[in-house]
Amino acid sequence: ARRARLDAAPAPAAPVAAPARTIKFRIGQEPPRGLPAGAARIVLAIGHEPLARIRERLAVWRAAGAARPALALPVFTRDRQAAALEAALDALLADGFTDWECADLQGLRRLRARGVSGATADGFLPAANREALAEVLERGAARVVTSAETPPDVVLDLARLFPGRVEQLVRQSPPLFLSVTEPWGGGTGPVRRFDGAPPVASHRADGLWATVSQRPWRAAPLPGLPVREDYAWDPPDGRKPLALQEPFCDTPRHATL
Repeated sequence: ARRARLDAAPAPAAPVAAPARTIKFRIGQEPPRGLPAGAARIVLAIGHEPLARIRERLAVWRAAGAARPALALPVFTRDRQAAALEAALDALLADGFTDWECADLQGLRRLRARGVSGATADGFLPAANREALAEVLERGAARVVTSAETPPDVVLDLARLFPGRVEQLVRQSPPLFLSVTEPWGGGTGPVRRFDGAPPVASHRADGLWATVSQRPWRAAPLPGLPVREDYAWDPPDGRKPLALQEPFCDTPRHATL
């Protein structure tokens, strides 16, 4: 019955206006030079930082030009972290932050319980096919960000079926996996580098170890779609500040990690 309903009406709601360009960072990263805050939606992943720290970092980003960024809820929340996260969420809503993003259905539930609408869902939500995407939209997301694993033809099909609801990822250091325990080997510092095919790095991100490719994945923009550049999973490099890269490669491709 669900498949028949989707065949008859694949778009569950009217199209929603989306910014042409979105750039995502971790709130603890230093803002890059030349931040195009006036020409792009800036998303900051707040993780489980204390509220005072979040407000301190927001002041840094405001000074760099991101006057009113969107805020992204954490990817993973332990039971013992839930109360502090919800208190921070309530305080930030009271501060006037109304543009939000989440990575799972629990995040959508938290936002909907507080009357937040229009949240984006990033690529961690399972929306690589139309039934999954429809489910995420029905549960309150306004738009869904594709992942590096989603082939270009599937991205185009989803954009056709759900006009205005699909945001194309064009740049990211995609997490190959996330773990609570630290990886074995690779040194003892905050970033563990492993040579191989491909070379990967593990680094601490919001209390987790994120293992990512050392070479960011990039893809060509598809016609007519809003694009997303994601720096939030980049491993820190103490030798140089974060710098925006040319987001597009010459030809579309899958996540060749």
